[in-house]
Amino acid sequence: MKYQTIVYDEVQIVLPAIYRWEIFDNEERLLAVYIGKASNPNDGRPVPRYQNNVCNLLTGQKPLNGASFRGIHAALAFATIREYRIHLSYLANSVDLKHSEKEFIERLNTKGNNPWQTNGKGAQAWCDENGIDWDWLRNPDRCA
Repeated sequence: MKYQTIVYDEVQIVLPAIYRWEIFDNEERLLAVYIGKASNPNDGRPVPRYQNNVCNLLTGQKPLNGASFRGIHAALAFATIREYRIHLSYLANSVDLKHSEKEFIERLNTKGNNPWQTNGKGAQAWCDENGIDWDWLRNPDRCA
């Protein structure tokens, strides 16, 4: 999974922060956007955990949380296959991450019924909305 990191307004990525994933297709159309929070940047968020979940999804394994993949995992996996442009932006540091995350989700409109909105969506729902075959995406033999 290749991505470009963008750090805004003197955000310190070693401190609790709000981040955004954005994915653009080859025609520069927004494919997906997601807002998340990293309470302890040393716990593997956002980069190592997302990379591991994308790898797990693409190889037919279970997600790290043991329950289900989120829409952003499917979007990142699809973008990885298609070699789409991925941005990881650190937007702000915060002492109240839950409130700040909710505020950014609302302000940046990342939760809703549009196909590019991934907050609050499961992976299969995101695939369905974007016309991507869920079984194909998580099939390790797709490239054979």
